[in-house]
Amino acid sequence: MPTAGAPKLSRATILLRRWALAVLTLSACGCGRNPPELGFIWRMGAMGGSRAGGDVLVDGNETWIAYEDDSTPGAPQIRVVHVDPRRRKAPSRVLAVVEGAAPSLTGDARGGFVLVHALRRPDGEYVVQRRATADGRTWSTPTPLGAPGARITNDRLATSADGAWLLPAVRDSGAGARIVFFQSRDTGTTWEERQVGALADAADPAVAACGGQLLLVVRTAGTLVQSTSSDAGSTWSTFAPVGVASQVEPTPHGLVSDGTHAWLAWTDTAPDTGIALPRVRALRRSETSDGGGHWSRGAPIVWRAGSTPSAPALALQGKLVTILFYDRGESAGEMVCFAREIADIERPTRPAAIALRLWTQHTLGRPMASQRLFIEGYIMRGLIAAHTTLRLNPPNDAPLDTPAGLQRAVGFADWMLAGQTELGYWPLGYKAVYVADMAAVVGLFADLAPHIEPEHAARYTKSAEAFVAALERDGMLLPTGAAGIGWPETRTPSEATAARTPYLVSTSLAGIGVQAWLFSRTKNPLYRERALRSLDYTLGQLQPDGSLAGFELGEAREGPFLAAAYVQEGWMAADAYLQDDTVRERLRRALPPHVDWLVRSQRADGTWDSGADGEFARTTPIVSFLLWYDQRCAPHPGARAAVERATIPLTDPDRWMANGILRAGKNEEVLRALSSRALTALAVGR
Repeated sequence: MPTAGAPKLSRATILLRRWALAVLTLSACGCGRNPPELGFIWRMGAMGGSRAGGDVLVDGNETWIAYEDDSTPGAPQIRVVHVDPRRRKAPSRVLAVVEGAAPSLTGDARGGFVLVHALRRPDGEYVVQRRATADGRTWSTPTPLGAPGARITNDRLATSADGAWLLPAVRDSGAGARIVFFQSRDTGTTWEERQVGALADAADPAVAACGGQLLLVVRTAGTLVQSTSSDAGSTWSTFAPVGVASQVEPTPHGLVSDGTHAWLAWTDTAPDTGIALPRVRALRRSETSDGGGHWSRGAPIVWRAGSTPSAPALALQGKLVTILFYDRGESAGEMVCFAREIADIERPTRPAAIALRLWTQHTLGRPMASQRLFIEGYIMRGLIAAHTTLRLNPPNDAPLDTPAGLQRAVGFADWMLAGQTELGYWPLGYKAVYVADMAAVVGLFADLAPHIEPEHAARYTKSAEAFVAALERDGMLLPTGAAGIGWPETRTPSEATAARTPYLVSTSLAGIGVQAWLFSRTKNPLYRERALRSLDYTLGQLQPDGSLAGFELGEAREGPFLAAAYVQEGWMAADAYLQDDTVRERLRRALPPHVDWLVRSQRADGTWDSGADGEFARTTPIVSFLLWYDQRCAPHPGARAAVERATIPLTDPDRWMANGILRAGKNEEVLRALSSRALTALAVGR
């Protein structure tokens, strides 16, 4: 039974433990023969401490976790928990609570447990061990491993190739920090302390047996360095950088080995400038099969926004890895444990869901909301879509409080209800009254309606009808089916400042989307007629090559891909709300040249951008349209290939700084708001 950096248990020990646990109804007899449950296993939230860590011990479906909790007054405590994710009503049970910190958990030859940890006594800080019976409920008094003064970190007990137990530590002396390790050759009955050497600012040493030698990884000066020993720890090589981990957070790293491969996990640093808060951090991993001679640059284990995943503990079982880490927020944190296939970490099967989770967490953690109605409308729609998508099939690295996003959207929509003027419009947050921007409010109403009480949704319908009546009164719904621009450069609509120039974005959002949704709500044929007239107008604007013309208003120029992204939203709304096969057939006949244009116009990096100001920020929803077209209109190999190319920059958070999703700026805020549409479509449709 492999453990996270700890000794293996013998087959006899495993059988004895299973028997004892079965007698005590802690698990089913023989369950260890079953493969472990993949995905989220356990969490312990509302931990207020600034530091926490733990260790994880795995046997099939069963998991034992020892974690540190310093959130309560007084001395920190270690809690030992047994977890069986198959027990839905009570998957976890606390076995013990003892005083101490920095736990390492393993099993002994008699079928019980061994817990090694730090313990503060009146005369100093000791490293001690406790033993427990097979049920984990009776623990011995702590026994020191050696003299006081050694500092250890969680998940540090490992085994060498000859069966010796090793526990690395740091001792401070007049000459600076010295790295030592406690060694036991009789499974913890007796211990001796051995020297490794001095290293300035040494912290959190971890050791593993890999490739026929011992590998030691230490953090110093914001980077990870390594040393190796081929003589069971008698001598060590000069410390050298671990090249893939040159910038790390000052938190413990994890190291585990199955004897052939070693896994290293650490918390990376976040950019300090040019970012959109909250900061995003990753728990990263690397692997070596030659004792540290070469480290792979592996994919991150988890991403977090507004919190720091730290102090990882790892357990390997063949091709599976179980990960325990502390997710530390500004004022509180939680311990999280999940299991995944190693291949799924390197190449996730659901990258869009993982990215959507990160987008949602980042959005919920924004320190200040935008003042622009258009952006907020799409952000709230993204939170609704994320709630619908992630609650049904959440990523496997821990659930997310998506109902909080839904409630935020409800609050914003109700604010729009209260803020609608007597004219039937809404203030945009800047000096203009644009028809398209206000239509985004009705789009939010439409997305929220299925999630709230009918009486509440009816208020949204009434508000949308007042908006449409205002557009009709002010001549913004043109006889051709097009919709006008609105009132640029003013907060007070008037006849003198009205701009009724046909505008494709207004036509799509206010002409098709709003009218089609109102028809679905009221069955008033007038709304259907308007939606169809606007639909015909937009399809009539398709050029022979399948493109849509850009738009110029004064010095501002909007590119053709911006027009396409918003018009496509209207086309999809017509299909969704009119529920008319003849409408879909009309789209099926008209759109192939447009799809072909999108496919051949896509850039090598998977994006669409003609170079017009801000266009890059508004074209990610094209991915949603291509998925819709392939599934609702006609299979299109070119569309699928385009989606594949676009998926990479959207679903890889490592690229989000470069492509702007995580950068601060006006256009980048639009990009963040609209990217959720593509991520949701990818998470649902693939």
